[in-house]
Amino acid sequence: MLKTGSPKAASSKPPRRGRDQSRALSDAQRERYGAAIAALKSSGLGNDPKSFMAALDVAMYHCERARTFDWPERQARTRRREVAANWDAVNKAANKLAVHFEKLDDRVGSARLAAALLRSGMKMKAQTKGALHSAFAQFLRALAKQPRPMDNEDQIGPLRIQKSSRKLPSREVSLTLILAHLFDRVANHDGSCELKLLVGEAITSGSVWDVAALFASAALGNDALDPKTAKKFLSDHRGHLYYQGWPERE
Repeated sequence: MLKTGSPKAASSKPPRRGRDQSRALSDAQRERYGAAIAALKSSGLGNDPKSFMAALDVAMYHCERARTFDWPERQARTRRREVAANWDAVNKAANKLAVHFEKLDDRVGSARLAAALLRSGMKMKAQTKGALHSAFAQFLRALAKQPRPMDNEDQIGPLRIQKSSRKLPSREVSLTLILAHLFDRVANHDGSCELKLLVGEAITSGSVWDVAALFASAALGNDALDPKTAKKFLSDHRGHLYYQGWPERE
């Protein structure tokens, strides 16, 4: 009934369910998502059994993935920004060290580098002729010439933000955006073939936002999210949001 795909490979694929997925839910899931499922049944997607089951399939898959996901994006962004902030200082230090090795004669330079490699447990081999410390100095200069990395993209769970925002959306907002987008795809599917959800497709609209917000809030165990918050994020970032799928588990 439901299939995901990608020009490359789908990074997440909702499992196939039976004709009535709601019967396969555990008691804990029924309790957790009961209000959201009832709201979905009362929405426009509840008018057609196939649309309802497809939407429920999508919602349960993404909500359960969200519950087990580590959500490491804020820490990753902090590390990237720390690296960018220290980029010029590191480049200057690399150039300064390169000058130091270039001024050493072969005996002292080779001995000093060999002692440092031995102490660190590293091995180094140059592909060019000449003293190893001279090749190391060239490596340091090449390292110092690398441009500052661009911090203009984030991925929050399955949501990719191409044009980085100063403030990352919350987990609830990200999940609500994804669900509303996928609900919209279900609502606009003509039913003539399998519904294909492609990884990398742009998020430009959404459907049954209140239901999406209920599912997201239930999955992440927080107070009910105002769907207007997710709608505003879409409005502010339209043209830069994509359904990327969940990163593969290591």
